[in-house]
Amino acid sequence: MDIVENFFSSSPVSKWMEVLAFTKGTQLSRQAESITAKQFHHTAPAVLRYFRGRLAFLKCRSCKISDLIEFINRWKSGKTDQKLDFIQIKISNFEIPEDDVLNSTGAKYIGPTKKPPTHILPKLYTDYDGTRNTKPITSHAYVVRASDNHVASVLIQKNTFLFGVWDKTEEEFLKMVE
Repeated sequence: MDIVENFFSSSPVSKWMEVLAFTKGTQLSRQAESITAKQFHHTAPAVLRYFRGRLAFLKCRSCKISDLIEFINRWKSGKTDQKLDFIQIKISNFEIPEDDVLNSTGAKYIGPTKKPPTHILPKLYTDYDGTRNTKPITSHAYVVRASDNHVASVLIQKNTFLFGVWDKTEEEFLKMVE
């Protein structure tokens, strides 16, 4: 794996990369604007910590709730890369406890009688199935980044975690609520 890491660390940043990770701790994710990663070991935390691109699509067997909470809290504090627009994590052997994650991150909520805006972005590549956009996120839960007051929608559906960053402050975001 060191040979592969060295190759990518000396190469220019790619627009898109697909990684099939059989080993733990791969950090290849920092070498692309957009990454699709299928991970057979518990390596999601490494991707969450080291990713410096815009879009990430991860599939893994397991993920600790503490890793998702740490990711959200790092984003809220401004300690993660500011370029992130969207992340999707599908965990095959685990149902994510939505209330635990949202309560532990201090998520804010749009009232149940209001319709939240839908976050969707064009992908930097087209999937095998032809989809050209990220999965839409229409969620009543959101978090706010302390450094610039920007908002990210957070949606958890059984075994899928979706996180979409808006190019809007909380005030601008709330004006879009119907």
